[in-house]
Amino acid sequence: MVYGEVMEKHERLVAKAFKENNIIYQQAITSSRFINKKFFSNRNDIFGVFDFIILNHNRIIFFQVTSLPNVSHKKNKIQTEFLSKLEKDKQREFDIYIITYKKEKGRILWKMIKYINDDLWVDVIILTENWYDLKKIISYLR
Repeated sequence: MVYGEVMEKHERLVAKAFKENNIIYQQAITSSRFINKKFFSNRNDIFGVFDFIILNHNRIIFFQVTSLPNVSHKKNKIQTEFLSKLEKDKQREFDIYIITYKKEKGRILWKMIKYINDDLWVDVIILTENWYDLKKIISYLR
């Protein structure tokens, strides 16, 4: 599955940026099974939605890594499968970010979007050019 391999590559880059900034994180787990002579891989996202979770200055931060064309789908999934199940006052106890990327002319552009409330999302960092810029994006959290 090419799409999953590409996503895992970008998630690995985000994990590497967390490590470079000395941020301890928990990543969603990929499990594998062999059934009826076929190999299956299953991704178990955190709360069914997120790829990473970190604790930063006593604040929980959730991350979803996705391609730029897929952002609206991920926002909707976060809203329907996670936020809608919480009481409104509980939604203020954590932060949610979507780290997104797009390929353009052989390079990867990164962007970070933050959930504010209801359907309001704000671009925290606009598109930047390479992995070193991704490290800078992640350092913003320290």
